[in-house]
Amino acid sequence: MGVVYKGLKKLRKLIFPPTCVLCGESGASDRDLCIACQSQLPAIKAHCYCCGVPLSESTAGDEKIICGQCLQQPPHFDCLLSPFRYENPVDWLVQRLKYNASLSHVPVLAGLLLDYLQPLIPERPETIVPVPLHVNRLRARGFNQALELARPLARHFSIPIGGELCLRHIDTPQQSALPARQRAKNLRNAFMINQKPTVNSVAIIDDVVTTGATVDALAKLLKRNGVERVQVWSVARTVVAGKR
Repeated sequence: MGVVYKGLKKLRKLIFPPTCVLCGESGASDRDLCIACQSQLPAIKAHCYCCGVPLSESTAGDEKIICGQCLQQPPHFDCLLSPFRYENPVDWLVQRLKYNASLSHVPVLAGLLLDYLQPLIPERPETIVPVPLHVNRLRARGFNQALELARPLARHFSIPIGGELCLRHIDTPQQSALPARQRAKNLRNAFMINQKPTVNSVAIIDDVVTTGATVDALAKLLKRNGVERVQVWSVARTVVAGKR
């Protein structure tokens, strides 16, 4: 099967050569993104090891610096790893995926996240948990973008996807439509355990982390049900002043 897959991949490359989704020029390294555009992505140079919030570039090189808010009020997850600020053109790529069903952006975004994670993940988790969508939103959208991003990472790291561990059983308003102060309240009891975890370490994956309320609620639920360590992986991280 591996030989067949590699052969099909080469054939696809010949028929459909990689083309940059941002500028239309030839893509690089079998990815639909050119070197020039990739170099212009809003990379996070320094961040809080705990919550992933971007910090001053003067702190770059200190891999485990903790921001003041996390020192005072640590989140329920143990670390958050995200390669990019949620700014142009990363925000455009994510929004096209989520709201326009541009699934062709999945390999680009997942590949960039994978490049970032490989040298950084403190330990390989036992399972990956995509942030679940409520069934109503899943039906309307047709797919869960977090699950689509999780698939290439799970294949690469040979880690199973625990998509059935947690459910979103309350159809809450979209977090992006709410002020930062209301986001944690909006998610109160929104998730439930569907299957008792049998693993000690989990990586939650999502496309974007804003205040962190969603992934924190999931991490809290998982830890209450026996998971010892929770990482968060996201493509992008944005900041709301004064909130995680």
